[in-house]
Amino acid sequence: MKKGRLLLLLLILILLPTLTVMGVVNLVSNGNGNRYDEDDEVVVVAAQNNTFWGNRAAEVNEPEENPIDEIVESLEEYTIIFSYNYDTYKFEHTFAEFLDYVCEETLEVRFDRRKISDALRDMDSQIHSTVSSIDRDTVIDDAMDVLLGERDDNVVILTMEWTRSPHLMGQQVLGSFYTYFNSGEVGRNNNIKRAADLINHMTLAPGQSFSMNESIGPVALDNGYYVALVIANGEFVEGIGGGVCQVATTLYMAVLHAELEILQRRAHSRMVGYVPGAFDAVLATPYLDLRFRNDQATPITIETIFDYRNSRLTINILGQETRPAGRTISFESVHAAENDRYVSYHLYKLVNDNGAFTRIRINISTYRAEQEGIITYYEAIHGDSDDDDD
Repeated sequence: MKKGRLLLLLLILILLPTLTVMGVVNLVSNGNGNRYDEDDEVVVVAAQNNTFWGNRAAEVNEPEENPIDEIVESLEEYTIIFSYNYDTYKFEHTFAEFLDYVCEETLEVRFDRRKISDALRDMDSQIHSTVSSIDRDTVIDDAMDVLLGERDDNVVILTMEWTRSPHLMGQQVLGSFYTYFNSGEVGRNNNIKRAADLINHMTLAPGQSFSMNESIGPVALDNGYYVALVIANGEFVEGIGGGVCQVATTLYMAVLHAELEILQRRAHSRMVGYVPGAFDAVLATPYLDLRFRNDQATPITIETIFDYRNSRLTINILGQETRPAGRTISFESVHAAENDRYVSYHLYKLVNDNGAFTRIRINISTYRAEQEGIITYYEAIHGDSDDDDD
C-alpha cells in the first residue's frame, strides 16, 4: 500500500512540469497551432471591457457551451462603418472580420491591425486607384478605437490627404479662419460641404465684389441642399439649407483677417455655438447676405477645406501679400451689454504694426437672450453646431 502511494506521488511529480508547459503553450496559441510573437500587430482587449458587446463572456454559465463561440457570435452582431463623407462610399464590416484570436483561458480578444489594412486596400480600390489616397494609419487607429470600445460611435472616416491645387501653389494666405461642426449632423454637414464647394476656388479681380447668396444659391433641394435645423423668427426649426450660415461665418472671419472691405453682414437673431458673439454672419435670401469687395490691386482666390475626420471647415483667402512685414492682426469678442431680452457683443480688430498698436471696432451684434423654457442652440443640435436664419 505504501509502495503504491509512493509510485503515485512520483508520477505526479514527473507529469506536473509537463502539464504546466502545455498550459502555457496553449495560452499563447491561436487555436490553430499558431503562436504570436511580441512583434505581431494584434491588440488585446478583455471581453468584459468592450462597450459594444459587453460582458458576454462573463455571462456564460452553461459548461457544455463554448464561451469563445459566443464571443465570436456577439462580435458578428456589431459593425464598423467606413465612409468617405458620412453619406457616400459606405463600407460595412463586422467586428468579427478583424478578430484575430480569443484566449481560451482568459477570454481576451485580439484584433489585428493588418486585417484592417487589408480591408482598406479593398475600399480604396473602389474609390481611387492608389492606396495612398486614404490616410491609412489614422483610419486604422480610429477603427481600433471602435473595436476596443473607446468611442461612442462606429463610423470611421476615410479622409483623403488634402493638397492645394497646383494652380494656387504660388499664392500666399492673406487670411484664414476655421470652425468646427458636429460629425453626427449628416444633413447639415452636407449643406456645409455643398456651399463650401460652390465658393471653392472662386477668384475675384481687383475691385470685384462677392455675394454669398448669389454664389451658393438657390438654397433648394434640387440644388444639392438638405433639410436641417435653421433659425427662423428666433426659433430652431427644420428648413432647407441649415448650415450654410456656418460657411458664411467662416468666410466672413477669413475676409476680416485678409483685411478686405466688408460691404454687407448681419448677425444671427440668436447666438450660435461655433464662434463667439459678433464673429458670425447670417444668410437669408434675398435680403440678408454676406458681401465683400476685393479692394486689393491683385486678384484674390477663396479656398475651402472640408475636413471630415476633424469635423472642421477652413476657409483661406489667397493672393499676393502687400502688407508690411511685422504687421499682425487678431480679433476679440467683447460682451458689451445685456438685459432680460437681448445681449450685445462688439467685435474688435487688434493691430500690431511693428510695435504700433491700434484697436478698431468692426461690428456691434445683438442677439436674443436665452430664457428659461426656450430651447437653446445646444439642445437643438445636440451640442455642436448651429444653422441659419433662412
